Amino acid sequence: MIFRSPLILTLLSLNYFFALAQQDDFVGLASVRIIQPINNLWSVQYATQTMFNQNAQELWIGFGEFSLHRKLSNHFSTGLYARGIATRDIENRYQPRQALFHTISYNYSKKSWYFNFRTRNQITRFGSLGESVIKESRYYSRNKLSIKKRWNYYWSNSAALELFLPLNGLRKGRIDQMRYTVNTAFRFNRKQHVTLYYQLQQLINQKRNNRYFVFGLEYTFTIL
Repeated sequence: MIFRSPLILTLLSLNYFFALAQQDDFVGLASVRIIQPINNLWSVQYATQTMFNQNAQELWIGFGEFSLHRKLSNHFSTGLYARGIATRDIENRYQPRQALFHTISYNYSKKSWYFNFRTRNQITRFGSLGESVIKESRYYSRNKLSIKKRWNYYWSNSAALELFLPLNGLRKGRIDQMRYTVNTAFRFNRKQHVTLYYQLQQLINQKRNNRYFVFGLEYTFTIL
């Protein structure tokens, strides 16, 4: 059956989601992630990401991120993230932001199926470090459910849903963004794998409930 082939399933999924995308809301994304295990419990990661519209003059976002991770048990893990962000506004100027995250994840697997639930607390600060800014920092609770099917050593497919819940501001207590993601991952060896994914970002309960279709490619390298 064609749905048992990870490559055909991926191509069919991408074809369907590309058909949904419109030129003015399509976003491309490229990311590199480096993982350095410290021991069986601890690891550090560095990631960089660039996001751009088809017309790169409209929107241009990039960030660098450092994170520390710890395995708590066979099912639970936690992580601390620090991220520096640069966003190009409609006047073609870069606006700096900083974000801090804390995550707790629960993982469960059965045969070739993998389930993950992640809750993330986020603080986003606007402006440069040390700069006095008027705009209030934003606090979010983000909850994400992921399901992955591993076909063999090399291929896997997954789907995820993430909800953004503001903890302050005018939209406090109301979900203001949902993200739906499908992806395929190919593992070359123990050190390297690439992930190709398609994501729908839907804004809700806002003045402009825009939606964005994100096509992304992430390369991951583990230092062993």
